[in-house]
Amino acid sequence: MGLFDIFRKPPGPSLLGELTARYGLQKKPCPEPSFMGDWWEGRHEGRLLAFPAAGNRLTLFLGGPAEVTEIYLVRATPDD
Repeated sequence: MGLFDIFRKPPGPSLLGELTARYGLQKKPCPEPSFMGDWWEGRHEGRLLAFPAAGNRLTLFLGGPAEVTEIYLVRATPDD
């Protein structure tokens, strides 16, 4: 069974449990500050494997987080 074969079944509360058991995932704070909250982190063939803890949706990150561009919005004054 490959990495993505487990996703062929509909998502449910037991899917994250199965992934945790299979890949030895541990709940940790996300190292990328733009992602809020914790995620379940482990390794697959030496690469980061992570699933953010976000309600009933399951998102997979394979490899390190991509560089995130931060955008700051400010209110301009008439002089600007």
